[in-house]
Amino acid sequence: MTCGAFLRAILRLRHEASLAMAAVSGEIATNPKLRRAWHRGLVGMLTGCLRTIVSRAAGRGELPAGSDIELLSQLPLSLPQNRRLEHEQNPGDAVVERIVAQFYTPARPPERQAHRVTAGRRLGGDT
Repeated sequence: MTCGAFLRAILRLRHEASLAMAAVSGEIATNPKLRRAWHRGLVGMLTGCLRTIVSRAAGRGELPAGSDIELLSQLPLSLPQNRRLEHEQNPGDAVVERIVAQFYTPARPPERQAHRVTAGRRLGGDT
């Protein structure tokens, strides 16, 4: 599963679960034990899944060498939450695409001149 697909799924599920969350969010905010359990459970599981996806992308060379895997695995949960608070609405697919394009789009190696084909001819080679 790609990071973009996973992020879209999280946003859809989060929107649908927001009504149920309203019922328990007050308790989570005031009960430290419940808050720790919540973060270790659902949030920890989502971050763990994202960490796996981002680690695999880095291993395939789709992210720059030395990328901060921990930070990149937290962004898909944190940025939409921040946008939701700032704009008072759930972020849509356009926000998801912006996040994916900015942070998770594979780096493309520069094209090699000898392999580019233009008008039926190989550049730098015989016709």
